[in-house]
Amino acid sequence: MPYPAIAFVDGVGDAPDSKLKEWGQYTCWAPLMAASGYIAVTYESRGPDTVPDIRDLFAHLFQKGGAHGIDPARIGVWACSGNVHAALSYMMEEPRPPVAAAALYYGGGEPASLRSDVPVFLVRAGKDSPFINWQIDRLVARVQPAGAPWTIEFAPGAHHAFDIFDAVEETPALIHRAIACYDRRLKPIPGSLAAVTPERHAIAYGFFQEWSKAAAAWEGLLSKYPGDRLVLTNRGIAQANSDRFQEAIQNLERAKEMGEESPQMMLALGAAYLGARRFDDALATLSKSIDIGLRDRDRLINDPDLASLRDEPRFQSLLERLNR
Repeated sequence: MPYPAIAFVDGVGDAPDSKLKEWGQYTCWAPLMAASGYIAVTYESRGPDTVPDIRDLFAHLFQKGGAHGIDPARIGVWACSGNVHAALSYMMEEPRPPVAAAALYYGGGEPASLRSDVPVFLVRAGKDSPFINWQIDRLVARVQPAGAPWTIEFAPGAHHAFDIFDAVEETPALIHRAIACYDRRLKPIPGSLAAVTPERHAIAYGFFQEWSKAAAAWEGLLSKYPGDRLVLTNRGIAQANSDRFQEAIQNLERAKEMGEESPQMMLALGAAYLGARRFDDALATLSKSIDIGLRDRDRLINDPDLASLRDEPRFQSLLERLNR
């Protein structure tokens, strides 16, 4: 069975008479990760520009790692201090390398962009140098706007290289949390939690408003749930948002006959009627959505599917009902 692997990015300051991979971070972390169920990979850097070395290392792991028992789909990065800059430069470049997770300790960088598909565990040591923490703070400020799945740990009592030198209470906890972040991404989830069902796909497509995919997913569930009004409703909503108006009307009307009458469903049916140029039916259905509980006036005003009704007096009357 292939194992996940952690590659330890080193090389900053490396020279023929000073091998960074022999420093404490690498001689301690690598066996720790091996004991935690990973293949730990260290290497010797060839020069001061370490990014080409990192590319070559990962190219070898992705292409030849299987011969060493490595699962190429489950390779993570570990980097600390000045090596974080080089690790980020590699991880965030285009085309995106298939790195699956990373842990970064007391170091920063300025990559051109941040990926939203790779979880990163970053530790900021509070007693580190002001310049390094300034770099980290600049990096952290970009995480939320980029939608990047990072876990930021602020360790106010920790120094630079705290994992090697600080015998304080927070050190082992931070090390264990880094390993836990790797485990969540790189180790399989046991039991039924690993299953991604067609139902989950269908719901997820709807939340992300990938309406064509949602419609296809709900259509695939009809044979499993024949005549289920919620499947019909969700299928119709996805079809209405995919401009498949006639199909949406058929499914939503059938769901309505079966007793389904939610404001969301009525809005979708109204938009489908409007797309099919059945204006009276559209207005009657929108009115019904207000009768059964719709209170979101802004949604009616801003919904692009209802734009052609905005100057219609009867539509304005519906909006007036929501002002009362």
